[in-house]
Amino acid sequence: MKTKEFVVFIKEITQNFVFGDSFSDSYSKTVTMSDGQTRTIKLTPKVRDGRPVVELNDTGHISYMGLEGATTNGKLVVQLHEVPEELRGKLPKQGLQETDVHKTATKFIATRDLTGIDSSGREFLIKLGIGAPYPIDGGDWACPMAIEGLHSLRRDGIVGVDAFQALMLAQRLAKQLLESHIQKGGQILDGPGGAPVSVEHIFSSGSLK
Repeated sequence: MKTKEFVVFIKEITQNFVFGDSFSDSYSKTVTMSDGQTRTIKLTPKVRDGRPVVELNDTGHISYMGLEGATTNGKLVVQLHEVPEELRGKLPKQGLQETDVHKTATKFIATRDLTGIDSSGREFLIKLGIGAPYPIDGGDWACPMAIEGLHSLRRDGIVGVDAFQALMLAQRLAKQLLESHIQKGGQILDGPGGAPVSVEHIFSSGSLK
């Protein structure tokens, strides 16, 4: 299978273990559940029956996941997102930081509140934030990005070769995560009980429809 890159989220119903660790060849993480049980999660991209999949080894129990989606083993949830080609190699191996957009609002030059609906019909608030690019070591630039509610994650710096590319890549990642939610049967609305929005229009013109 052609090399791909993924971000992984691992959580229990009562706690979170991993926020967006990135990997390509393989991934392994040992976590301790709330009942004291230790589980080791190993993820390996491969081809099975002619289809690209990710093998999930949960403490010796083998199953297979698609390149996008989530699986639940008891109380443990493993969620995967394939990284767009233009973002590969730019996300941190150690993962993303959980935060709240509004607690760090001074870092963001634009925020927007949306409403999400998951495939079960549950409604929840989504807080989207894009920050101002800033220079980092090595001559590169980084751009803060946050998307709360949908994935409860924040990135202090999506890295680009200059300020323009960092800003574009931060927006591209936020767009891809919103589109992935819709592809999995969810909806993005303009407010509680509101109308569906166009993710494409949000990021091309700033409009909701």
